[in-house]
Amino acid sequence: MLKRSKDRTQTRLQWEEAIVEHEDYEVFERAQVESFKLPKSLSFYHYARELLITLAIYFLIQVTPRNGEINSAIDFFIYLGIPVLLYLFITGFLKLMKHTSPLKYIESLAKALHDTLCDLDLLESKKSKVRINHDEYHIHLNIDLTHATRHDMSLFTSQMKEMLSSIKNPRYLLIRKGLLGYRYKQSFSSPSLISTQKDALIFSKNLMKRIDKYDYIYTRDVEGRKHLLKCIRYSFINRNEQKIKRSNVYARK
Repeated sequence: MLKRSKDRTQTRLQWEEAIVEHEDYEVFERAQVESFKLPKSLSFYHYARELLITLAIYFLIQVTPRNGEINSAIDFFIYLGIPVLLYLFITGFLKLMKHTSPLKYIESLAKALHDTLCDLDLLESKKSKVRINHDEYHIHLNIDLTHATRHDMSLFTSQMKEMLSSIKNPRYLLIRKGLLGYRYKQSFSSPSLISTQKDALIFSKNLMKRIDKYDYIYTRDVEGRKHLLKCIRYSFINRNEQKIKRSNVYARK
C-alpha cells in the first residue's frame, strides 16, 4: 500500500479508469413498494364501459342509412354519434390498459404526482422523469426519478410514500369518483405538499389525464370523517397492508 501510494501517476490513472468505467451510474433515492393485487373492480368498470360503447357503435352502424344521405334529425345524430363513441372507446381503452397490472397503475399514479409537483414548481429538475420497475425477484416495485437532483428525488419519494402508505388519519383523501358515486376501494392519502384547494385541483386534473376522475376530500369535518372511515375499511391500499420504504441505490442513470 505504501509502495503504491508513492506512485502518484499510477494512482491517478487508476482512479480515472475507475470513474470512466462507471460514469453512467448514479446514486438514486427510491420508493420501494411490496407487490400487491389490484381489486377486480378496478378494471371491471372499464371493461363494462367498453362493452356498452362497442354495442352502441354496432347498433348505430346497423341503423346508419346505406345511401350516406342525411334525411332527418335522427340520421344526423347517428352520423354524429359514431365518431363520438369511437373517441370514448379509444380513450376508455387507453385507461383500461393502465389498470391491467399494479406496475402500470402505480406508474400512472407516480406520473400524475410528478406532473403536479412540476406544475407547482416544487421540483428543480425540469427534465426529470418517473422510472418504475420490478426488482429481480418480482417482490417489490421500485419507483424513482431519473435526471433529477437529490433534493427532487427525496421530495418525490417522500410524497409517493405518503400516498401509498396505509390510510390512517390524513388531512386530505383522494377518492375515485364513478358514475354511481365514490369508489372507496380506489382511495389514497393525499401527499402533504398538496394541501390547498388550488393544488388539489391541479392534482385532480393530472389524475384525470393519467387514470380517471378523483375527488379531493377534507377529513377534518363530520362529512369528511365519514369518507375517511369508509376509505380505511375498503381501500385496497389498506387491504394489501402496503409496506413501502425509502432506500438509496447505486444504479444506471
